[in-house]
Amino acid sequence: MSQSAQRLSRRDVLRRVPMAAALLAAHELPGQILTSQPGDGAQAPARSVEPRIRALRLLTAVPLARMRSFYHDKIGFDIAEDGKSEVTFRAGATRLTFATARPEDIRGKGGRGNGEPMYHFAFNIPCNKIRDARAWQSRRTPLVPPRREARDENLPGDVWHFRHWNAHSVFFFDPAFNIVEYIARHDLKNEAADADRFDTHDILHASEIGYVTTRADQAKAIGFMREKLGLSEYPRGADPWAMGDERGLLLCLARVGEQWAEHTQTPVNWGVFPTECTIRGPKAGAYEMDGLPYIIRAE
Repeated sequence: MSQSAQRLSRRDVLRRVPMAAALLAAHELPGQILTSQPGDGAQAPARSVEPRIRALRLLTAVPLARMRSFYHDKIGFDIAEDGKSEVTFRAGATRLTFATARPEDIRGKGGRGNGEPMYHFAFNIPCNKIRDARAWQSRRTPLVPPRREARDENLPGDVWHFRHWNAHSVFFFDPAFNIVEYIARHDLKNEAADADRFDTHDILHASEIGYVTTRADQAKAIGFMREKLGLSEYPRGADPWAMGDERGLLLCLARVGEQWAEHTQTPVNWGVFPTECTIRGPKAGAYEMDGLPYIIRAE
């Protein structure tokens, strides 16, 4: 393995996601939910370990009908609440809400390009189902292929291999050009018995949510997550930007104003948009980052 492959970081992925624009331009992106129970840390099977991210509330400039069609009809999430201005899905053990963006949210919160809200978030899946997740999702949307050094020669070419996290992922875009990810974290040891199939029930809970900052504000955001939320960098001793652990990560991304992905023509750029997140945390309370429209509720 080359040194460059070993050093590939998640920040590199989120900086350089390569994808042919025509792939998305030609493809219009329009069960029973597993609920985790409290566990006893690393010794417990991951399906019995309570996830960190309990709820996400994100903005969208895309009509809610398209978001419903994508997440309910294509992905298969149940609709928990449905209204004129927002819709909430049961995304495994996480509630995922999309709310219609107001004009001031689009113009006034740091967005670039067309100014429409966009986010990165991920979902944990069983660690032995990445191949099946890849096949299942590729029947529904195009997948974002990795760079050469992020590939695993034992898996299809559109699966990402994060060696430093002991994980494999697939990425795709939703109708709002949010970049969505399914990630199989092998350290969780959450193998599913039915390893030869994948469906909505295998999307266990939200695993990551990205918080975009300027480079000057990134250290402040990291300090906020340490002091207010009691989170540590992941993995321990690493360059701090991913805060939490395999059950849920809050990502501090110093990307304001930059292109969503190098060498692509996806019509979105990194921007700062209102984000609400409810987490399981050691320090209960509602917190807002100074100067940023990010609200995190810890329970």
